[in-house]
Amino acid sequence: MSKKRMQISATLLGILLSAGTFASAYPVFAAQSEVSVENNVDIGNINISLEKHGLDEKGEKTDFDDAQVVVPGQVVDELVDIFNLANDAWVRMKVTFDDSTIDGNMLDDSLLNLGDDWVKCGDYYYYTKPVKHGEAAEFLKSVSIPAEWTEALSEKDQKINFTADAVQEKNFTPNFKSDDPWFGTVIEQSVTDAYTVPVTSNNPFSVAYEGGAAGLVKVGDDFFSNWGTLMPGDVVSGKVTISNKYAQSVKIYFRTDTIADDNLLQKLHLKIACDGQTLYDGSMAGEITNKVLLGDFAQGSSKDLTYTLTVPAELDNQYAMNKTKTKWIFTAELPETPNKTVATGDSSLPSAFAGLSISLGAAGIIMLSASTKRRKGNEEN
Repeated sequence: MSKKRMQISATLLGILLSAGTFASAYPVFAAQSEVSVENNVDIGNINISLEKHGLDEKGEKTDFDDAQVVVPGQVVDELVDIFNLANDAWVRMKVTFDDSTIDGNMLDDSLLNLGDDWVKCGDYYYYTKPVKHGEAAEFLKSVSIPAEWTEALSEKDQKINFTADAVQEKNFTPNFKSDDPWFGTVIEQSVTDAYTVPVTSNNPFSVAYEGGAAGLVKVGDDFFSNWGTLMPGDVVSGKVTISNKYAQSVKIYFRTDTIADDNLLQKLHLKIACDGQTLYDGSMAGEITNKVLLGDFAQGSSKDLTYTLTVPAELDNQYAMNKTKTKWIFTAELPETPNKTVATGDSSLPSAFAGLSISLGAAGIIMLSASTKRRKGNEEN
């Protein structure tokens, strides 16, 4: 019986000694968090309509009767307005007279009673104020029929033709003292009647590392949304504040992803910088495929990611109401905790193993001592 107990005691000591040589490995933490933002670009539109009305007996607008018969000396209520259906615009009007059925040049500008704020330059009348979306420029109030016209002109047709043009108000300043206030701008036919009211704002954007389950947290779903719709020649800028609110330092990286495939994306120019260092400068169709380190952020530190978007001035009507987008991805990484191996005699032995060694050691000594006493007892007997 005593021999068996000695074997058990030896086994326990063997466990005790081998426990002292176990290596203890701490887990390696490389915590990551990622957040993405889709940034959208919308191009505006220029579109107008030309409307003509008459006045009824109550002085209210009514449909104009193009076939009405007039008499010499009559003032014909003919109201011609240019309505702006899209983005703010400058407008102009060209007037031509069709008197082919009348002998001699009987029609000219002197017949026209114009609205305010129009100036004649060359072949056009230019409105000297920009016309806002939904508003109108009143061009013509009435037409005065010459009193000297005689019965010889009865049954003759007399026509006045109106042609209106518009050009964007943003990034364009006419020179009304020039013979060509619009500098030879080529007028194109509007390609769409669609229009979205531009909504600009001044919302702050940020990406912050908060740690825990939250990880990276963004404020703002579209970092381009403050701009509203853009027009040719626009140069707009914005910023995103990158920060660390966590107790431990964290590395934050940045990359982009091209998620659209259109001609507009190729035309736009984008520059991105952080802390004075340019990260990207080129077509918006390009991308930062390899993540770029924005910095190693200590608790409470921050940096500004700045960006500038340029819409080329030569962008023409085919891009009206076009849309495109790009994707930005932010990644946060906590520092890795290195592996740690603990061998026998290491003063940094985990307390759990130290406690286990002491307990097992005491148990082994007690059992050996008890066995010795039993053996001595047997000898005495």
